[in-house]
Amino acid sequence: ADGLNRFRAGEEVLNTSQDNESLLLKGTFRFLDDHQLDLGYMRYDSTYGEIMPSQIMESQQGAFQTYLDRVVMNTYTAKYRWNPTENDLFDLKINARMTDTELYKSLPANLDGNVGRRYGVNVENRSIFDTAWGDLSLNYGGAYTYETLVPADGADLIRGRDGDRREVNAFI
Repeated sequence: ADGLNRFRAGEEVLNTSQDNESLLLKGTFRFLDDHQLDLGYMRYDSTYGEIMPSQIMESQQGAFQTYLDRVVMNTYTAKYRWNPTENDLFDLKINARMTDTELYKSLPANLDGNVGRRYGVNVENRSIFDTAWGDLSLNYGGAYTYETLVPADGADLIRGRDGDRREVNAFI
């Protein structure tokens, strides 16, 4: 190819394909007048082509189509709210979530991938107090998140990532 571009005008640009599928399910349940529960599920499945520019530049064959990679994510959510109309001390929200991710890096000789999972919950409340100076609003709560990333079964352990993270916070 002439110049800085490996592709000629009108030629197919390899390793740029992407095929996505997604699904979203949500439902809300209201009960006992002051309670609400929202449940959700989302799935994302993507197969795509990619290649590092250095591989194109180093190849003696010029541009080439690589094997396709794939990522699959499943996300689950649950959100609870209690907001009694007769009591200004409670506007309680509890949110829980989990994401399960699988990344497959397809290579001719082996399957290189990672599996990641993330869990989290956060709790918050808002209380309103009637004072001599007017209403006082107090927001407080906390959150916890745990995330892990491990090589998938059969993955190349040298290039696979492995680790976990925990995060805790509180606010007022």
